[in-house]
Amino acid sequence: MRAQGSAASHLITFAHGSRYRPNPPVGSRSARLSPPTNDPCVIVGVAGKMMESMFRPGGVYTKCGVLLEDLRPEGHGQADLFARPIPKR
Repeated sequence: MRAQGSAASHLITFAHGSRYRPNPPVGSRSARLSPPTNDPCVIVGVAGKMMESMFRPGGVYTKCGVLLEDLRPEGHGQADLFARPIPKR
């Protein structure tokens, strides 16, 4: 994303277990990134908190992932009036 000058404004995380096991763990979360970002520290931090919120102890997970959506050129789009500015890393 950084190489192409894009920033994401929506993040989705998901995790699920094997459908062949009884009561497989399943979960997904989504969040708006405001302002849109391509900073890996911000993306990993938000995704980590979302994954922790849907983790079930003792569950066996077979697939998990993070999706970034609503990619747009960095610096374009509506700014968030209440967002705290994050210094460039």
